[in-house]
Amino acid sequence: MKHAGERASPLRGRYLVRNRAWNAWLRINDKWLERHASPVAPMPATPRRVLVAVGGHLGDAMIATGSISALRSAQPDVEVGVLTGSWNNPVFAQHPGIRWLHNADHWKQNRSSAILPARWITSATSAARALRDIREVGYDTALDLSPYYPNASRVLWDARIPVRVGFVSGGGGPLYTHRLEWTPGRHITQDHATLLGVIIPDLATRDVRFQFELAAARAGAREQFTRKFSDAGIDLANYVVVHAGAGISRKEWHPSGWTTVTRALQSDGVDVVLTGAGRRQLDTARQIERETGAHNFCDRLDWDEFRCAIDSARLVMCVDTVAMHLAAAADTPCVALMTGMDDPTRWQPKHGRTTTLMRPVACAPCYRSRGCAAMSCVRDVSPDDVTAAARRSLSALSMHPVQS
Repeated sequence: MKHAGERASPLRGRYLVRNRAWNAWLRINDKWLERHASPVAPMPATPRRVLVAVGGHLGDAMIATGSISALRSAQPDVEVGVLTGSWNNPVFAQHPGIRWLHNADHWKQNRSSAILPARWITSATSAARALRDIREVGYDTALDLSPYYPNASRVLWDARIPVRVGFVSGGGGPLYTHRLEWTPGRHITQDHATLLGVIIPDLATRDVRFQFELAAARAGAREQFTRKFSDAGIDLANYVVVHAGAGISRKEWHPSGWTTVTRALQSDGVDVVLTGAGRRQLDTARQIERETGAHNFCDRLDWDEFRCAIDSARLVMCVDTVAMHLAAAADTPCVALMTGMDDPTRWQPKHGRTTTLMRPVACAPCYRSRGCAAMSCVRDVSPDDVTAAARRSLSALSMHPVQS
């Protein structure tokens, strides 16, 4: 039980897994893996080919671009590959600092509607394919950015990459050659800097900033985005993006709140553009559209057009999702509603102009990956507070316009 002023730890023992049965399984499995523990390998003086393993989804992928940029700025000749779920390919596919892209779609992170056995098969076949391709490249160093389960420890070990760096908090720690204990209370980019510092000591204290890389967008994306918005009658110099959805539905605010905020901004003479992807988010966008007449572009923009929409907006309004990180990377003002499922300060952007809102509740942060039924931390945020935050951001932008 937490006492007043006391913050719970996300760790249970050494693992970032709160479920007792799953935690016990990781502990037993790691005891068994100790028999095959990898010895500490000498670090190459100059890493030649580095594989960066990126867990999570699009927001995590955006954050990971900062580590890739930091690595290449410190070692310009290094060749970088990325191991990640196929759902993150839009972030990495055209990234100028990445030479190889490998996909392993772990069943636990696969958000498709496929049944569990089908996701298991996809997980096994994609990992086998990635393993074959990784071996062909011949990496000398691997960096596993995820401190959570599932991580890439097994694939990196099976690939026999000589140097493998990762946190033990996601399980599989004995399979790394360089094992780090995870430390609570840090921003996610500080985690990444700590890992980078094992390879290149000067990067341990680097302020890792993720990159927008708009220059790497698909050819013609800017023109297509401009045409679509102009044809819809949107003022390209005066629109706000409302991205109401998230990959996890319990991170989302109620549609009636977005409707209230949308109407308030429209009364101020601002065009409101709704974005998102997938059936659930489309249903929400259609509900807001019906009640406000906002421009509904949910499922109508590809990744590069979406980036252009974020880049050109006067303001982005969203929950804790990739839109927040894209806005920060593009230095577009953003108002984001956060939950208490994790410590918001760990995930909110350190750079850019992001205002975060969350309803203070005694149970936050709870470190429950699925949250709770009530989700008062986000659902009880007042529409008036969100509207006020949006108006402050727009007012500040009017007083201090960005110089092009």
